[in-house]
Amino acid sequence: MKIFVLTNGVRELDPSYQQIVYSLYVDIYNQPHKCYLDLLDLARKEDDDVLILEDDLILCENFLDRIEPVIEQYKDMIINFFWEPLRNVKKTTIESKYFCYTQCVYYPKGIINKFYKDLLTPNFSYAKNIRQALEKNEISFVNVRPHYVQHIGDDSLIWPGLCIRRSRMFVDDVETKEGDNDGR
Repeated sequence: MKIFVLTNGVRELDPSYQQIVYSLYVDIYNQPHKCYLDLLDLARKEDDDVLILEDDLILCENFLDRIEPVIEQYKDMIINFFWEPLRNVKKTTIESKYFCYTQCVYYPKGIINKFYKDLLTPNFSYAKNIRQALEKNEISFVNVRPHYVQHIGDDSLIWPGLCIRRSRMFVDDVETKEGDNDGR
């Protein structure tokens, strides 16, 4: 699996990224929509599975050890490791057709080719563009809970003030709370 970290070069990566081997993909023109689509184009040409991370994250402890079993379980599906951060109604992993958030997404080899042609019409956001392309091509995906990444803050360099991004379901926080409740 190849790992790409999408950045505009403004933010310094959290030290938690030191636990993985990745390639930086830099948005030098500050065009996040175009840059994400360009990265998907590059990823679809790779002969490998691809994980795309954004630069505004904290990775959980033992990140790869935690995501690899999920990838193995859903190896032929797109897997979104960060979605709807404020909702804790669904505390488990679910298959869905409502794609949102692109902070940490796994794309199995070959799947991007199935919807890439439908990404070329820009929309409000690339997450919405991806959702529409997946719906059009009847591609479902998996939303993972708990989250194995946490947004660094509630603000975004790309979409400042748009919404709160800190997850209530970040695995390191959830396990700490459960440990406190169990008397550990």
